[in-house]
Amino acid sequence: MKAKLAVSAFIAPPGKTIDLKKWPTRVPDICRSKTAYEDLMESQVAGLSRLQDLLYASNQFAVLLIFQALDAAGKDSAIQHVMSGVNPQGWLSSLQLQTPQRS
Repeated sequence: MKAKLAVSAFIAPPGKTIDLKKWPTRVPDICRSKTAYEDLMESQVAGLSRLQDLLYASNQFAVLLIFQALDAAGKDSAIQHVMSGVNPQGWLSSLQLQTPQRS
């Protein structure tokens, strides 16, 4: 099953400064049922795992995924689902700003 979402709208152009406030936070539904979403997620996770292997082998590129939302908005669950089929040694799960208390 292929996603009907135009992912090009979510790719930052190389070398350009982006303003996340201007990027969409909602997209239209791309599946008609929960089962269809689960099937799509399974195929996308498998593809992400294959791409991670290629990125690791090339040792030249990386992928940055930004999950921006208010507290309790489901970011952790989304990250857990998206990264479920990916080798955990190949990704960093969270970046937080360093505050004087954390330094």
